Order: sequence, then structure tokens, then C-alpha cells
Amino acid sequence: MPKQEVARLMKEGKSEREAVAISYGEAGKKKRKKSKKKRTAKGNITAGTRDKTATLSDSRFPIFDAKSASSALKLRGNGTTPEERAKIIRKASKYLPEAAKKAKEEDKRK
Repeated sequence: MPKQEVARLMKEGKSEREAVAISYGEAGKKKRKKSKKKRTAKGNITAGTRDKTATLSDSRFPIFDAKSASSALKLRGNGTTPEERAKIIRKASKYLPEAAKKAKEEDKRK
């Protein structure tokens, strides 16, 4: 049947490529990229995302968007060295430059 459908569509003025796409039901559909979710339905960070975006070793402080950057900046003083805090601030500045600037000023005072 698709051959007949293609022939009919081409007679109507469609190009061969459009006719084939329409006959197979592919016209108008955009191909979706397979995107891996970075957060679960509850809002938690997935394990794969944590491993890929961790700022420090042991999958600590994953930063990949503004929400995660904000959380990392708030928690940066918990069990970290001054070098690790600086690293967290540097990575968070990509998503929240103003907040990172404030955090850097606070760490200088300490």
C-alpha cells in the first residue's frame, strides 16, 4: 500500500521524500533526543548524574544547574578543605555568578 500512497501523494505535488515520509507516518514528527533525566520525579539527583557532575571525589557536590549550584554553595563548608571550597565556588560560578561571588567574599573573611 505505501507505494500506491507515495504515487498518489506525488501526483498531488509532494516531493518524493515528503510522500514517503507521509505514507510511513513520519511527517511532522520531530525526532526526540534521548535525554537522560538528571533528577528523579521527587527532585533528587540520579546516581549517573551525580557520578558525571561531581565536583569533588566520591561523587560529592554534583553541580549541573542553578538548583544544584545553590545547594553546593550552601553546603560547601561541611567537611571540606579551603581548596575544595574554592573548587566548588569555581564550578558553581558557571550557573550562579553573583552567589558564587558572595561565597568567595565570605570565604576570604574566614
